[in-house]
Amino acid sequence: MVSLSNAAGFNGLMRQVQAETAKSAANPASSLFGHFSMGALVVGVVAGLFGSSYFLYGKRQGNSSMLFTGVALWVVPFFISSALWLSLACGALVFAPFVIGRYF
Repeated sequence: MVSLSNAAGFNGLMRQVQAETAKSAANPASSLFGHFSMGALVVGVVAGLFGSSYFLYGKRQGNSSMLFTGVALWVVPFFISSALWLSLACGALVFAPFVIGRYF
């Protein structure tokens, strides 16, 4: 355990923290958000909101397509890191229950 009263120990601790910070800045995969961009995070949050709404509606109405689409809207943002592809996939999922209900 490092004693903070020891000046060399504290300076050594600070150097170690700065070195770890520099390593994580050089490797974005080890950052707080992983490999996701800010756009992908925003799209993921919006998809989660739609997913919650779809899930609750499907549960109350007994509509399994809305229920499973809600779960899919929760899960899909964990696997797609590109904001463009994520918004396309979530947009398709948002309209999927209506297409399924109309044509199938």
